[in-house]
Amino acid sequence: MNNAVKTISLILAVLAALCGLASCGGGSGAGDLTLPPENTEVRHQTDAGTQRSGLYCFPAGGKYIAPGDELTDIIPALGNPVSFEQSESCAYVGMDKVYVYNGFTIFTYPDNGIDYVLMIVFTDDSMATAEGVRVGDSISKVTASYGQGFSEDSGIYTYKRGVSALQFSVINDTVRSIQYLCVE
Repeated sequence: MNNAVKTISLILAVLAALCGLASCGGGSGAGDLTLPPENTEVRHQTDAGTQRSGLYCFPAGGKYIAPGDELTDIIPALGNPVSFEQSESCAYVGMDKVYVYNGFTIFTYPDNGIDYVLMIVFTDDSMATAEGVRVGDSISKVTASYGQGFSEDSGIYTYKRGVSALQFSVINDTVRSIQYLCVE
């Protein structure tokens, strides 16, 4: 992938992350990122090789990772990140954390001393969804893989399942970024 496309993908990923952090301010618009309620079905570890029904999951490190999952066994399965950042959470007591890996970034939030996955953002075409869609694919591949049950706003195609969503940021019919995130 050329540098311009990588730059656009990174900008879209950062914008998606900022939207997630902006939700700390208590926005009320449709599509706001929100944290899953306490004790929801997603608060358990994934088993290697199994994808849970009712959630969009990201295959990595021999696990299927979904927004809302505990980070306890995920980071050891993925190995050391390329970079790591943390800052005081504006929504919970503790630290929001960002783990950057080659091809994707995991954003977390703390709750009662445990870190949970808030969002996973693909940053280049080295990663694919469980259905095989990558950054750089056409929107027609997305709809062939995921169907027509999406909402679209300003080039962001959103598929919702349970408390998870899978978003494809599309420019000129080409996927520029892919995000898994928690939703209401």
